[in-house]
Amino acid sequence: MRSSVWSKPTAKDGRWFTNSASQLFIIVTILVALLVGVLADVVLGLFGLYASVLIISSIIMALIFILRQDELAAALILAVHLNVDWYLGFRVISPAMTLVLLCFCYIGRSSLRPWVKPRYLWLWLLFLGLTIIPAIRGATNLYDTLFYYPNVIFGALLMVWMGAIIARSPASIRLFLVFFCLARST
Repeated sequence: MRSSVWSKPTAKDGRWFTNSASQLFIIVTILVALLVGVLADVVLGLFGLYASVLIISSIIMALIFILRQDELAAALILAVHLNVDWYLGFRVISPAMTLVLLCFCYIGRSSLRPWVKPRYLWLWLLFLGLTIIPAIRGATNLYDTLFYYPNVIFGALLMVWMGAIIARSPASIRLFLVFFCLARST
């Protein structure tokens, strides 16, 4: 008995056949791995370590976005937020990745994956409006003004919005938690 969703037999024209999405995923993964390997060698030699990591991770995230693995993308965004934005102090990478994920979810909306806007959006806008003045007054320099407010206040709105889109069903939440546990254990 197979429990995989990809190999579930389906009926088409009265005949049964096996969905070949898993074979397609394996082939695409091998091609991307070869492309990333060649690209890493070229980019690392030309630009350095940070640029090559940025380019390779952008290619991998684009593939995840295109394949509509939203739970995996959200788990990786949170792992990047914890490891890169927080520990290394970049602060803008995960909000940018979240905006890209929200754009892909908006463009790829369907009856199976509907577009979900956050509840009580007017309350979020009121909160953003009330917090902008203290955030600007409390900032001691331009860096705090440009990075603290968008990262803390606007980033919270983005994370709630991403959570509303990801949490379509208990199975989606469970899959997200499995991916997040795997991302944090590495």
